[in-house]
Amino acid sequence: MKFAKNLVSKGKDLCLDVKTHWNIPHEGEFVTYKEALYLVLGVGGGGTAAQSCANLSFTAGCMFVGAIYGLKMMDFAMLGIVNMVLNYLFQPIGMIITDNLGAPPKKTMRLINWLNLAFLLIGIGALFVPQHYFEGFMPAFPQVVGTKFLLQVFVTYYNMFIMRKLCPKYGKYKVWIIANTVPYILALLLLVLFPYNKLEYNDKFWVMHLFFSIWGCFGTCFGQGVNLTNVISPNSNERMKIMSYGCFLWSIFPTIFGVVWPILAALTGGFASLNTYRIVVPGLAIFFAPFAFFLAFGVKDRVVQETEHKPQVNMMKGFKEVLRNKYLWISNISAWISSFSAGIVIIINIAIIYSMRQDWALSITSTILGTASVPGMFIAPILIKKFDRKKVILSCKYANALCMILSIGAVYLDSLVLIVLAQYIVTLFGSVVSIVQGTMNADVWDYQQYISGERLDGCMGIFGYLATPITTLAALFVPFVYGCLGFTSDWNILYDAECRTPVLVATAIISVVTQLLATIPYHFYDLSEEKHKQIIKELQQRAADKEHEKNPKNEAEEIAAVTE
Repeated sequence: MKFAKNLVSKGKDLCLDVKTHWNIPHEGEFVTYKEALYLVLGVGGGGTAAQSCANLSFTAGCMFVGAIYGLKMMDFAMLGIVNMVLNYLFQPIGMIITDNLGAPPKKTMRLINWLNLAFLLIGIGALFVPQHYFEGFMPAFPQVVGTKFLLQVFVTYYNMFIMRKLCPKYGKYKVWIIANTVPYILALLLLVLFPYNKLEYNDKFWVMHLFFSIWGCFGTCFGQGVNLTNVISPNSNERMKIMSYGCFLWSIFPTIFGVVWPILAALTGGFASLNTYRIVVPGLAIFFAPFAFFLAFGVKDRVVQETEHKPQVNMMKGFKEVLRNKYLWISNISAWISSFSAGIVIIINIAIIYSMRQDWALSITSTILGTASVPGMFIAPILIKKFDRKKVILSCKYANALCMILSIGAVYLDSLVLIVLAQYIVTLFGSVVSIVQGTMNADVWDYQQYISGERLDGCMGIFGYLATPITTLAALFVPFVYGCLGFTSDWNILYDAECRTPVLVATAIISVVTQLLATIPYHFYDLSEEKHKQIIKELQQRAADKEHEKNPKNEAEEIAAVTE
């Protein structure tokens, strides 16, 4: 009875707090409940719109591409290499355009113009190269390459136009929601409705690749939730609370999608039916897409800088400034180490399918594990408030490693209960880690602005360049280990306990070792909450000084202007 009264009392207090601060933020904070609600609706709905299209990709595993239109898996073998090489050529242009808000320095702009002229000539020329010279390499290779060069030219000038026109009013991130949502839906409809079977096989391959590429040009419209969460407040603790509680609330959207999607797909003939991709996929995307506009028009971008800031970042300076940010090295080195566990099997699934041989139990374990992240979302703010972020992330990562060691014993005992328990704890602490890392990343962005004078989140893509050879090598590690144990392409050997146990033990050991090694870089992380507060104060003062140079006025008003 007492518990019920306390619950009712807390409920009333919460309602009163929401009413009081619906349009007015708490003291020392920046975000109202109304804006937080818009963030939840925008991230949840926009993310679900993207999720509804997750089964569409120009890859060998996509049923739309392979099962329905009959493109062969082997024809995609060289496409990944072509994409990797061309991305090395194209991506720096996008990074510099992003960090200069569509207006690079004159010298850099001249270089971009000359490069795009060359891309245009190469693209047009490639379209007329006969296909049969490259039959043994990839279908319609010249046309695929040609369209990639031509689309790069389009993307370069389209992005510059959008950023120059809209960034002064809407900031760096919301412009993509405003500009790209409608073209994204139209390109999706073109992609799924086009009659590819009227074309010869080689033409089908490059035309479908073209339409997937056009659609991908506008895909940034649903990927701005994380970026806006990072800049919704200069207060690190407030961002952490928003990420923790918001993550729980906006996860309701994909939960609903997970229930509705298979039902609607079944009504239109299943996942291998063309009608599913022509009706259900665009239908769900169209339904959820408008939610993204809550982000565009209801959430503020509170980057601490003077009004009408015009960055001037040249390519080499941008990369150099990013590479001297030690916190980016810490997070990326940790991620590179973790990539050596890429490709491991899921121990629970193997235990159920190949040991218990009760596939129906997967739904039960999935439901149980699906609840594990919820307590993590709620305890993360408590842990961060009581302990330093560094201590929290180190403790959770080491706790996860211990639980993975428990998995080794569970495998030897062939105990599903222990395996589920270990994975439950891993998932719980993993949700805490993801929230803490999210707040750390936002702080690191502020630190980047502090040391370089610019945010440079575009130039941070240079770490992707450095990662490619490492992650490519890392991707070979797990298959090599499994191969040494006799597990290659024949999954039926996992029905035999003598074959299955070594594979699962090796999986657990790889997880433990990579987890422990990936934790080491975070011992060097020293961007504390107090240090971040000093950084924000310094950024506010810099912005106020620049504002004063442009338009002299009261200092308090200046600081207010750059933080609102």
